[in-house]
Amino acid sequence: MNTDYRFSELVYTPTDFDAVRSAFNEVIRQIRDASSVEDVLVAIKEHDGINDEVSYASALCYIRMSQHSLDEKLAEAVEYEFGNAAQLPDAEFSQALLESPFLPELEKRFGKKYRPRIEKDFRLKKAGLELLAEEEQFMAMYQQKKAALRVSFRGKMYSTGQMNAFLESPDRETRKEAKKAVLEAYHDKKDEFISFLQKTVKTRDALAKANGFSDFASYMDVSYDRNGYGKKEIEAFCTEVKEQLVPLLTEIRRKKAEQLGLDKIMRYDAGLSFLDGNPVPIDSPEELTKAAIKMYDSLSPELGTFFRNMVKTESLDVAPSNEKVSGMGFQTELNSNYLPFVFANCTGTASDVDTSGYFL
Repeated sequence: MNTDYRFSELVYTPTDFDAVRSAFNEVIRQIRDASSVEDVLVAIKEHDGINDEVSYASALCYIRMSQHSLDEKLAEAVEYEFGNAAQLPDAEFSQALLESPFLPELEKRFGKKYRPRIEKDFRLKKAGLELLAEEEQFMAMYQQKKAALRVSFRGKMYSTGQMNAFLESPDRETRKEAKKAVLEAYHDKKDEFISFLQKTVKTRDALAKANGFSDFASYMDVSYDRNGYGKKEIEAFCTEVKEQLVPLLTEIRRKKAEQLGLDKIMRYDAGLSFLDGNPVPIDSPEELTKAAIKMYDSLSPELGTFFRNMVKTESLDVAPSNEKVSGMGFQTELNSNYLPFVFANCTGTASDVDTSGYFL
């Protein structure tokens, strides 16, 4: 794996999707014209290489947009990459494999889960690709809108992530005011968010039905590989949550109110765990990273080397920033040639330490 790079120096070049579609169609033709399983394997390898290139551009601009969430050009780049990638002829590729006389040999090489995975890909993308593209674009737009939200609190403007420190304040009035300020910020933008939600629900419903599903939940059951349980089992689980976990949560909240000296836990009290305040990191994100290096070194030399390479290649960005998307963290991959990338936006709260724990 390549470790001789710096993430900040990687260049985003918009994907030429006309060329990609032509390459995809050529791979599909090769599979259909194959005279041996080796011919099919060559075509699959070419297909994987094309996907690597597309994934690189999509992931790179998504990470950059997460780092600079107010940059409209980056938001447009994400919509372009994700929207066009969703409309590639993946179903035709899957169909060509399913209809190939060499599929049984491919199953022997790749295992018994190979055919079901291809069948799943075909079921999810056989129709409505323009709807899938819209759904991908809506997700990117939502992240950008949420990241751009600013909260007016006590004469200053904060991102929603920066408000966490106030929502965990030992002072109840501060927590109450902070919660109200966050809700008012969303309320001021409610028309935008409601419109966005309505369009997303409509698009997802149409996408599911275009592919032969009764609703989007059924569509996602297949997407999430829920092949060992279904609606009946999910409903049973929800019933168990209601009957067993909700009473337990109620008791925990009663004890928490008692510990905090409150008659009742209100919505704005949810973030506080201790009367004198929640534990907070005593070090900066840089020091937390050094502590993580020490931890991984103690686990194994391989893990230590891997994590050190992530730091060296700048594949770890957890420093606080007003420009970053707040309230979320993620791990993603550029493609098979690069190390994974971990993103977070430290807020000076206990969640910063939690983030250090799931770097890998």
